[in-house]
Amino acid sequence: MAAHIRSSLLFGKTVPLFCVTDLDDIVGYIFDQYENEVGQVSGIGLRNIIISLLMENAKDFPTLFEDGELRDGVVDDLILVLHTIQDFGANLNKYHVDDLFPVNIHLLLSLYEKKLEDEHLLDSISIRLKVASNLDAWCGKRPLFKKLVILGPFEPTYSQIAVLRALARNCDKLVYHHPFIPGTMKVYGQQIIDLVKDMEIIDLPSDDRTIRRTHMMREWSDDPKVDLSSEVFIAKFLDPASEARQAAQRISELIKDGTDPEEIAIFLPERREVLPLIKEVLNDFHIPFKSDTGTPLGCSPAVQTAIEVLETITQGYSPDHLNKLISSPYICWEVDGDKLHYEEVDRLSLIIRVSKGQEAWLKGIDALIEKVRSSRPEMSEGQRSWCAKETERLLRIRKQIDALFKELSGLNAKGTIAEHVSRFRITLKKMGWTDSLERIRWNDDDPENAAYSTLSRLLDSLIAGGGYPSDDVISLGEFTSELKREIAGATYHSGGLYERAVNVAGYRSLAGRHFKHSFLLFTTEGDMPKLSIRHPFLNSKQVKDLGLLSQEDVLRQERYYFLMALLSADSVNISYPSYQGGKKALPSPFLIDIQKNTELGEMEKLPLLDSHRSSQIYLGGSIAGKTIEHEGSWLNNSSISPDTLCERMNIELTKRHGPYTSPYDGVFGDKEMIGNINGGREQNGFSATMLETYCKCPMRYYLSYVLRLQPMEGTEDSEALRIGNLAHEALFRFYRSRAERGLGMVSDDEDLDAIKAELRSMFPRDGFETSAQEAAALRSMIGDGEMNGSLGKFIDFQAEMDMPRWTPEYLEYGFGIKGPSDSMDPRSTKNPAILSIDGTKLMIRGKVDRVDTDGNGNFIIIDYKTGSAPERKHMLKGYNMQLLLYMMACEELLGLNAVGGAYYQLRQGPEFGMNFITAAPEHFAELGIDTGSKIDIHADLQTCCKNVKMAMEGIAKGRFHPVKDLDGVRCKYCLFSKICRKDEMRILRMTLEQGVI
Repeated sequence: MAAHIRSSLLFGKTVPLFCVTDLDDIVGYIFDQYENEVGQVSGIGLRNIIISLLMENAKDFPTLFEDGELRDGVVDDLILVLHTIQDFGANLNKYHVDDLFPVNIHLLLSLYEKKLEDEHLLDSISIRLKVASNLDAWCGKRPLFKKLVILGPFEPTYSQIAVLRALARNCDKLVYHHPFIPGTMKVYGQQIIDLVKDMEIIDLPSDDRTIRRTHMMREWSDDPKVDLSSEVFIAKFLDPASEARQAAQRISELIKDGTDPEEIAIFLPERREVLPLIKEVLNDFHIPFKSDTGTPLGCSPAVQTAIEVLETITQGYSPDHLNKLISSPYICWEVDGDKLHYEEVDRLSLIIRVSKGQEAWLKGIDALIEKVRSSRPEMSEGQRSWCAKETERLLRIRKQIDALFKELSGLNAKGTIAEHVSRFRITLKKMGWTDSLERIRWNDDDPENAAYSTLSRLLDSLIAGGGYPSDDVISLGEFTSELKREIAGATYHSGGLYERAVNVAGYRSLAGRHFKHSFLLFTTEGDMPKLSIRHPFLNSKQVKDLGLLSQEDVLRQERYYFLMALLSADSVNISYPSYQGGKKALPSPFLIDIQKNTELGEMEKLPLLDSHRSSQIYLGGSIAGKTIEHEGSWLNNSSISPDTLCERMNIELTKRHGPYTSPYDGVFGDKEMIGNINGGREQNGFSATMLETYCKCPMRYYLSYVLRLQPMEGTEDSEALRIGNLAHEALFRFYRSRAERGLGMVSDDEDLDAIKAELRSMFPRDGFETSAQEAAALRSMIGDGEMNGSLGKFIDFQAEMDMPRWTPEYLEYGFGIKGPSDSMDPRSTKNPAILSIDGTKLMIRGKVDRVDTDGNGNFIIIDYKTGSAPERKHMLKGYNMQLLLYMMACEELLGLNAVGGAYYQLRQGPEFGMNFITAAPEHFAELGIDTGSKIDIHADLQTCCKNVKMAMEGIAKGRFHPVKDLDGVRCKYCLFSKICRKDEMRILRMTLEQGVI
């Protein structure tokens, strides 16, 4: 057909309108031209219809609801099953409600069709059937087409066949190319699709190559194998990355030899992970490629930024979301010409320890400004000058953050979908997002241009409501969820779609096309064939009774598309990995069929000469003395000079082996440098956390307290941290109030309910509850009239179980630290405690949650924990020395005798309450400790002193190397794991050399 049209044009003849399109495009065109009485509904409009239908008939579908609300995912599942039933023309007379899925599909379908009829709407499947039934009348015996050529499809559905038959009746001439291979019922359920009466069937001749390759479809037998060794090749590689690189090297060589990239195709299974991998590898080999599968819209950085505008609000302006928003290159937002920098916001969030909430942000900044502003007599002029500049900077940041909150506040209102979209677009414009995208629209090759256009069309469709707009007023959170759901199902195509490039797509997308070279990658069991098929609310028997696609049908379809790939090119290269996702992978069963019936060629493993990545590996190997062939081919691809690579390799070979001894392992020998690193430590001293960090990992100490590095995403669970801080504050205020009234520990002869209410009233809540999850966490901590909560349980334990019955004397007692006077013990001192550790002076600073005394010169330290409490074995290793160090500090400053230290677990569970981790044996009975316990405060303090001395000596000598043993606790949850130079084999060798097993 194409040749006939081309020859007509060359002879100067006029060719009538010629169009290539797909079935649904023709259906849509005909429907728009002829139908005036009903409209089309899709997307969000269809969801609105299903939701309203279910809400109106909730009593008939109780299993779809939970606590009066529709279950998650129910609407999407119902749309899928309703469309499937319509598409396949299912016979519902055979349908019976199943006890496992007690949903009356028959009733649901009738209600759905009635709803569409009442609203004068049709969905996509109904439109097909409408066109099929009305086309004869619309055409009025005039042909719709002079000639209609139909290519496929493979086993059309009931609704597709209805359209094809209607089109066939209304054209002068019909040519239907149906791909069929005689005698292969493993592929086809029916041999002939009857479109019109007296349809003439012509079996077009197949070439020898097609006949040879279709032998994979025959049953296994002892017949001689067909020789395909010169045209179909197979190979097994170690993993998907190795497989992709081998394919890329072959493609690179083909292109260099003159093959048009357009004549090369890569067939991929339907798995989202494989496309990013093959794109990365092809870019490494500088191979041009294109994919009609599209990129998920949610993967676009520009679209992610747009969504972040909404989520910054819905997530309560948490530091993570706020930083992601203002750090985006697509946001250009200023106040009086000054841009708000995410580095300042991130640093500020850590200082004021904000979790989320506008009020929490502004109150925290105001408190910090007030703290910096307050001058003290002992300040030098330099310090006063710094305070003035810092105050000015904080005021500027506060103004910017406050302006940002006001800018975004317009979004946080209820409204219809159309109102939300309008406000969203206005805000994106104000934030500079729209302008930044419009500046690149002239560049068709910029993928964000395509993403921007796709998102704009998607927002337009939301306003239109998919043909059934809803007037329901919804919150910003609900709108954000709806928008994210629509984005999740959308894709966009980046620029350069029509350039000459290697075709990368799925089996279905490339079916029927012909190339010179095809590569079938990742052909493993589970991916090819992919047998998963979803029929929500239907069991396998119901699926069979209704005539829907079964797993057997899907297997036939998958086998057909695999066969089309096998026939797609003169040369076909098939491969699969031995391991995938860390697990052993099995080859596709289709490969077994091929190898049972045919002889295939073997793909040899090639040197990766055209890879940028591999060229650098080859260069390193060559410098190290290995013989690397084809130097002239790969050397020019390396971006690292031999000199630079030699320098790096020499460091690895000579400096990073054996014990830690060089600066490349963080072991410094320059005394001046060490002095600069430790400068000011004699005046400022150490915190317990600093010494613990060094004992855990000297390198972590160096990164945290010398280089002062911080991860971009924050350091801790901000929600848990904020709840912990608020709990500490409430307990401090509670016992301070009792102390002022001359009361000690809570006793069981008091009104415990009144005391619990008093403690709950001291728990600050301003600006905290920004989500249901946080509200639940808060309620679990403080409790209420119906639930005791952790603080209520604390009162019960203090009154009835906790020992010793001593007086809470010092609350939030600080030494060597600064803080508001109303949040610390008034007897706190600004001077650090000075301890002597085996003759070495140690200045320690910190703050003790609670010190209880017995009136006879003895005390215990209590540390409240809303999270996990440290284990004793970690205390003895030096990883958690805070209690022991604080006991020594309090002995020095208060002139009292330490007899125990305990963690008070405030998290619900079996460990709730007072847990002594160290104590003096002579006080076991008084402290409520089993006399058989082996803990001993005197030995523990000596162990602590040894650990502290080791840490201080290491810091003084500039030894900041990685860990020396494989104790997993040291590295667990480390913030710097991604940049750590720890080598487990090297550590193992070091321990073996020391005689450690």
